[in-house]
Amino acid sequence: MKERFLFLVTALAFFCYGCGSPDDGGASRAISNPNAEAAAQTAVNATTALGEVKTAPDSADAMGALSNMYAQLSVMASSGAAGVPGFATAEGSSEKAGLDTCVTATDTLVTYNSCEYESTSIHGTIGINWDTITCNLTVNSGLSGTAVGFTMVGSLTVTETLVTGSMTYDTNISGIDIPAGAGSLHLEANYNDVGVDAQGCPVSGSLTVRQSVTGGVGYDFGVVRADFGPSCGDVQLYN
Repeated sequence: MKERFLFLVTALAFFCYGCGSPDDGGASRAISNPNAEAAAQTAVNATTALGEVKTAPDSADAMGALSNMYAQLSVMASSGAAGVPGFATAEGSSEKAGLDTCVTATDTLVTYNSCEYESTSIHGTIGINWDTITCNLTVNSGLSGTAVGFTMVGSLTVTETLVTGSMTYDTNISGIDIPAGAGSLHLEANYNDVGVDAQGCPVSGSLTVRQSVTGGVGYDFGVVRADFGPSCGDVQLYN
């Protein structure tokens, strides 16, 4: 068990009035955004790291991988909307206080029973069925007067050479002044037969994300797709 537990709190930091929504009819227009391209690769790398839960079900690294995935997918999704600066990510850490009593693990199921880490609480399960990992978790965190609560639900098949499946993150934010009254963020990610090399770098397949904000007037970021390969580092974005 890790002595430290790291968790990334991704909070909506900026939002703009009157930004034009990208065409959500399909991701077909090639775009260039080096930060988003790097984020797409890192998201896949974090997803392959989630596969380590198969051999160490009680490791806190699973939560770190899930939160890192969310942070990187948010950066990638935001690349499709002009004028939206994106999302700030703050990293917090705390000792593993109570980890041995609030987390129970078998070979097929990890249960977080209202785990408390300073200002963060975690409740839910991570299931393991051979190479398929299912997630149904609720996380609530407070940071500098901002309260962030989100759920993570999905099913991913992770092998040494392939990642496929989907994840959704639903976030509710309070304690921060957000234009248009937006306070709820929905992000969905689909891993479409993403092939990875020995280092976990994506070399084939694609990753598609859609992100939307509700509350006030609401906002749809539309679809952003990253096509990978044929070599590590080759990424083409579309929206």
